Amino acid sequence: MYEHESHGIAQELQVFVALKDPVKLAVLRLTNQSSRPRNLSVTHFAEWVLGSVREQQQLHVATSYHASGVLLARQSWNSTFEGLVAFSSVSPAPTSFMADRISFFGSASGHVPVALRSGGLNGRCGPLLDPCAALQVKVSIPPGETLEIVFVLGQTESEERAVDLAQRYRSPDRAHDELNAVREWWGGKLETVQVACPCATIDAMLNGWLLYQVLACRVWARSGTHQSGGAFGFRDQLQDCVALVYAAPDLTRAHLLRAAARQFRAGDVQHWWHPETGLGVRTRCSDDLLWLPWAVARYIERTQNTGILDEQVTFLEGPELALGEQEKLFAANSSHETATLLEHCRLAIEHAFQLGPHGIPLFGNGDWNDGMNRVGSEGRGESVWLGWFLLDILRDWTGLIRHTNPPQAAVWDSRGATLKEALEREA
Repeated sequence: MYEHESHGIAQELQVFVALKDPVKLAVLRLTNQSSRPRNLSVTHFAEWVLGSVREQQQLHVATSYHASGVLLARQSWNSTFEGLVAFSSVSPAPTSFMADRISFFGSASGHVPVALRSGGLNGRCGPLLDPCAALQVKVSIPPGETLEIVFVLGQTESEERAVDLAQRYRSPDRAHDELNAVREWWGGKLETVQVACPCATIDAMLNGWLLYQVLACRVWARSGTHQSGGAFGFRDQLQDCVALVYAAPDLTRAHLLRAAARQFRAGDVQHWWHPETGLGVRTRCSDDLLWLPWAVARYIERTQNTGILDEQVTFLEGPELALGEQEKLFAANSSHETATLLEHCRLAIEHAFQLGPHGIPLFGNGDWNDGMNRVGSEGRGESVWLGWFLLDILRDWTGLIRHTNPPQAAVWDSRGATLKEALEREA
């Protein structure tokens, strides 16, 4: 919610995303606090990127205008997302529009775009432009009255569905209903666990903001401060999903199975991957694979749902790293072979149990701290941190399987004791 008052007009802007459809809504509420009628123009502007870097893709984005008052955009540079249709619309119906960013801003200096100094937008759209979506509405508000304007932005698989979504969601009644549904859904998640401490700002952060960011930004958008590529990080989102285990255990469970499917038969995993293509990187990071058994153990500890261990999950197929090769980028395929989640976790633990001359696990080319990748690049560096982490996991899993697989539990129990002794002696 954004609020502002100026020139006798009170302004409230609510911005949110629909629960089930790929639609972003911005509801602008204008109240005329003056004693005379006010005639206003309201313009919504968005830059189409439809990729990673606008300057690299702008000439591959073509725009068009639908008779129903919907601006459309398509990109032709990336085959993975080729055919998707982005859209922008507004209610009341736009009085003018344009899709040329250069014409909108102009070359003159000043704080006001050139297009807003004229009587309306020039209607220019098509291919080979610097693409944008600009829609303008002209409204008249009597003294003391309030008017609402709804802007819609989204992307979907076809022009027909884009126009349908734009027309449905730009209705003020539909926008209000959707906002209520969004509030109810998030309230059910964020209010599951509440804390109280002497600092109100800490309460506000812990009782909503942090968990909201974990799910909306990290798990769904995969767009952290320094990580906006849209990929899943193997360790990253496994850590994130554990934060959801009380509020949304179904989402935690789903991601545990999703991550397990990014494991190779040897037990190592993709350091990160794009779900649309399977493109990812196979590395010698020593900790990545261990976050799977760690997160599974946390999930079972807090839900008591041991049935997840029997779920069948596929493996990845792809070339192994050559001797001396630190990483390999390729699109991995899912194999037809499956194994239980329990077996995936066992393979991860076994693969990680590679000890150096001091009896401490090898560092690989990253032990959670990727910035120290050269410590173990020659296959000799060891990680005390990884030793602690692996010891914690061995204790968890020894307890988990003690009654179902006593021989394996005994092996891990013995390994844990040996590892603990080495850590205490050497570090």
